[in-house]
Amino acid sequence: GRRVELKLLGRHNARNALAAAAAAFGAGADWDRIQQGLEAIRAFPGRLVPFQVNARFWVLDDTYNANPASMSAGLAFMADLKIRGRRGAILGDMLELGVKGKAFHRQIGRLAAGLGLDYLALVGPLSAEAARAARRAGLARSATRECAGPEEAAAWVLAGWPRGAVLVKGSRGICLERAVEYFRISGGVRRRGPKQG
Repeated sequence: GRRVELKLLGRHNARNALAAAAAAFGAGADWDRIQQGLEAIRAFPGRLVPFQVNARFWVLDDTYNANPASMSAGLAFMADLKIRGRRGAILGDMLELGVKGKAFHRQIGRLAAGLGLDYLALVGPLSAEAARAARRAGLARSATRECAGPEEAAAWVLAGWPRGAVLVKGSRGICLERAVEYFRISGGVRRRGPKQG
């Protein structure tokens, strides 16, 4: 068998790489070129890109966009993360889901609580549905915060959960990149990411 070292985080990215490799092999590419191509891939900005705020705290910037499947994958990644400290998320609304929007947000809240995340900061009116569902599923009221904006969410996380890692994810219209920028100005940035189990 071949061993490929991806520079991407998350099992969903490993599955995507396997699918791409199978398609390339089916199209006639040889294994050496497939391996070289996969190992050359780098994360697109805002697509599960890790950085360190300080020696004890990681941010996983997944602000590029969000839908129920990608939000579930991001939360599953956090559940598998091997890190000292607490694991949580700043989640923004998933936009353009139509009449099922509230139900999808409730599903995400239940999932976050069920996966054992320690806290959730939520931005946007639909994310209030996620907050209520997470509380009903067992996440303490003190471990959830509905925030007026991205900066408030980042400040709450840094003040209350200063050790561990946080996933930052939501639709582009929620502007969670402002939370990421808040984290970036609060400490030095390092390149290597945390380990997934």
